[in-house]
Amino acid sequence: MMARQALYRLYRPRRFSEVVGQDRSITVLQAAVSQDRLTHAYCFSGPRGTGKTSVARLLAKAVNCLNRGSEGEPCLVCASCLAMEQGAHLDVIEIDAASNRGIDEIREIRERVAHLPVMGRMKVYIIDEVHMLTNDAFNALLKTLEEPPAHVIFILATTEAHKVPLTVLSRCQRYQFGRLEAKTIQERLALVLDAEGQPYEPGALAIIAEAADGALRDALSLADQILAMADHDQGLLESTVREFIGGLDQGLLERLVMALAGPSLEELLSQVASVWEQGRDVRQVLRDVAESLRDVLMYRTLGKGAVATYRRDFYGDLSAHLPAEISKTAWFRALEDLTEAESRLKGGFPPRLVAEMALFKVQQDLGGTFQPNVEPISAPPIEVPVEPVSRALKDTLSPKVGSPNKVRPAAAEAPSEESPLAPISERFAQVLEQVQKERPSTLALLQYAEVFEAGPRIVIWFQFPAHRDLITGSPHREVFESAFRRVYGEQIGYDLKAGDAERPEAETISKTVGPSARDPEELASQLKEVFGVSVKISHTPPSADDDAVGQ
Repeated sequence: MMARQALYRLYRPRRFSEVVGQDRSITVLQAAVSQDRLTHAYCFSGPRGTGKTSVARLLAKAVNCLNRGSEGEPCLVCASCLAMEQGAHLDVIEIDAASNRGIDEIREIRERVAHLPVMGRMKVYIIDEVHMLTNDAFNALLKTLEEPPAHVIFILATTEAHKVPLTVLSRCQRYQFGRLEAKTIQERLALVLDAEGQPYEPGALAIIAEAADGALRDALSLADQILAMADHDQGLLESTVREFIGGLDQGLLERLVMALAGPSLEELLSQVASVWEQGRDVRQVLRDVAESLRDVLMYRTLGKGAVATYRRDFYGDLSAHLPAEISKTAWFRALEDLTEAESRLKGGFPPRLVAEMALFKVQQDLGGTFQPNVEPISAPPIEVPVEPVSRALKDTLSPKVGSPNKVRPAAAEAPSEESPLAPISERFAQVLEQVQKERPSTLALLQYAEVFEAGPRIVIWFQFPAHRDLITGSPHREVFESAFRRVYGEQIGYDLKAGDAERPEAETISKTVGPSARDPEELASQLKEVFGVSVKISHTPPSADDDAVGQ
């Protein structure tokens, strides 16, 4: 019994016209073949499964075809073409650099390139995964690329072109192969399954195309695996594909998204428990939820034409059941939370914990933007003691008696409900608490800033410009921006200023966040609270010149 040939090998393109998703590279190569304007070395680079090796074989086939067409297409019937398709062409040598990466293999090539072709016009060397060659092997190959015989063509294929020495790349014509669009992969899958006589649901092909991440070979391999376990009469069903990949079925996905946009934590916990009971992959769950939120946002913003045809009814119903009051800012914030969770999974955190915390944050983003029409659940009040997390935060909540510009006038202590600004000391303390949770070093830059109220904007003034410059750079700015928006929302803006020239007038001061930065003992104590008691602090008293510069 012979082994069945895989779909990606069985349906490998045989002509240039059958290559999909790489139109620009194919157009140039086909024109070069038809006009006999071939060069001695090519480099095909790009992600896996995008057609690099297949196009290299096509180029070798077209170059040696005995009855090549006017457009550079191989005839597929001559002895040279048939030998190529059977993998028996004597003048086309394929080398896997991952297992033949030493200098001895390249020296053997150098010794053989002088021999004339046997079956065709040109000898073609295809070196796959060329970035795996050693430095000595690259140096040996370089000499051949500099002065190649007229009857030899080298085709280098790699997924990591940045690892190939520039001296080698500069002697090649480079062609970049990009990831294929999901629509292109879906169309190719449909052609292959029609040729195989396999029925399928459009939704199943769309899921496979998305999971392939731009690699047609991966899509065909995945379809091949699922067909092996599927009922031949039913073919590829959307439910079967989701189960195989580890994604959520539409019913569970819809209930989970609706729970995320609702006020009930109990309902969300119930849906999350259902997800884990089905043994779903954590990463795939996060991606499915993120894609659903994105598509609902696109559906609401751009209309039903912005989503795939087979998914329009699903997202139409889902959008109709979700609250209309959810703002775009809330959608974007929820997507950011899911993206952040995806990155945290790479850091060794327990996957389920990361996913659940991300989903809880998403519910806070979406469910907190509207008032649900439900009766509140009566429960005894729970008093939770809240302690400031550092001395800097204690200073924000309880200013020291006698410190200058620490206390608002009585009229400013109780702003009206219509005013978007609550007492800045309390709200900015919340910002600092969130900043400390995310990044203590960012808190160290902020705790000696002064906060000024200027109408609908807040001015955050730093005594030293260096502190302001650091807080505007990554990653401090992202941490502060996220914390500020969570506390103040989008209606309040802020400006970061530094130096005496940019300091607002004293009478506009609303709250000074920390103690004087001139107090070295206070500064040392604060730094130890943020970075730990083991930190070593060296203090040199400022000279008169330094003091003048600081003033």
